[in-house]
Amino acid sequence: MTAGGADETGDYYTFPWLMVREVFEESPLYEVPWGGVDYLPSGPRRHGPWDPARCSAVLARWLDLGLIELYVRSVGTPHPPPALEPAEAARVLRDFPRWSLERYPNTHVCPSDLLLREPDPEKVLHDAAPAV
Repeated sequence: MTAGGADETGDYYTFPWLMVREVFEESPLYEVPWGGVDYLPSGPRRHGPWDPARCSAVLARWLDLGLIELYVRSVGTPHPPPALEPAEAARVLRDFPRWSLERYPNTHVCPSDLLLREPDPEKVLHDAAPAV
């Protein structure tokens, strides 16, 4: 690993790093498997889509370690919104075949307070990713 979030090849676009980014962007859960596009000077770089089961495995591992949380945001939700109980969050992550705008419209993934107390939280999250 190199400083600043790249792997040994200098690539920020490996699956684990892109999953880290989804967490720190507090992405809606249904969007995580979609991936995205980065618009670089050299042209657009597409990443994803990914297998939802693969995304679920990574997020579940991080949840088990207390590194991430899920929350539901809606009108009138206080900021920051309260996290789902770990058992409920684990159930939602296992329900990956039904991650959709209709089923989980306002469920987001985010870093936990435990993770944010780390000196390099992105590296901690990356290094805890399972090989999937």
